[in-house]
Amino acid sequence: MTTAWETRGVRFRPTLLVLAVALIAVFGSEAVAKKKKAPPLCATVSSKAHAPVLAILSAFPAELVPLVAATTVEETIQIGTKSFYRGRMGRVHVVLGLLGIGLVNADTTIQAVLDGVRPAGVIVSGVAGSTERIGDVVIVDDWTQAGIDGVTAVNSAMRALAERAASSLPALETCALVPPGSASGAQVCMPFQPGLVIGGHGFSSDPYNGAAPCIPNNYTDILGCDLPPASLVLGVEAGTPEIQDMETAAVARRTLERNVPFVGVRAVSDGAGDPKGDRGNFQQFFDYYVLAADNAAAVTRTVVAELASVAKDKKQKRTCRFLAKRQWDKAAAQLAPQPPH
Repeated sequence: MTTAWETRGVRFRPTLLVLAVALIAVFGSEAVAKKKKAPPLCATVSSKAHAPVLAILSAFPAELVPLVAATTVEETIQIGTKSFYRGRMGRVHVVLGLLGIGLVNADTTIQAVLDGVRPAGVIVSGVAGSTERIGDVVIVDDWTQAGIDGVTAVNSAMRALAERAASSLPALETCALVPPGSASGAQVCMPFQPGLVIGGHGFSSDPYNGAAPCIPNNYTDILGCDLPPASLVLGVEAGTPEIQDMETAAVARRTLERNVPFVGVRAVSDGAGDPKGDRGNFQQFFDYYVLAADNAAAVTRTVVAELASVAKDKKQKRTCRFLAKRQWDKAAAQLAPQPPH
């Protein structure tokens, strides 16, 4: 088990990132598709009506709710068989949508999104099981997928952007109504302040062994196929995993194939520190998925805001040039917080 250290209130886990990159070179290089380049990431910050977009994706509706609420939705678009919202989160042009639950759904959807809107970058925001505490948000360095050899590293520039955004992160939610949405529910509060954990490993598996079903034309928090209501009227093996889910590794692999920058933001819905005791992952998930989704969304919104800040900062023009040229490590070096003198 790796250990964590803290900087500016953010916990970091040391990982053999160089090894991960080497493994990608061995296992992933042959799969890199020769597709048309995605647009520059900084171009998502634009006053134009139609600009390149940052795709923000979640598995199920409750994970997307706080993100839709923070977005000025301008239109609903169709990509393949699914609907997506297009609009602006702050100054950043975004497309929001649902991957669906499970690796098959995630793999099918991300390929459709990459082909349909050619996003400048991708963020997966949602909940997961973890060895970390309930409510903590985890951004790991790499992902492995059950049944597929190799390790997929998170894009170094996107990871650096997330680390840079950490200093602006608001206090994360500590309390949840249990069960969520219940008129007779009770507030349950964590005996600690959830935080952001950067580093470690992620693992995605699919117990459904195929596409998990959803319920169409009947909005539900978890099993619904449909987007949550828009906030505004439309028309305007790398080691022991710290986080485990059912979708992110598929998205990480497909974005790497297209050389599209990606990061996964996963908050802990079932993990350590449950004030009600150890009741098993299933019960924890259904009690705390809203709390976790809200915290993941808070981190995602902060990363998006940091992207807008970088794109508008004249001192970061070099960073945007590196991003446009797909020189991810050079961009990451520019984004990295400078050590105190």
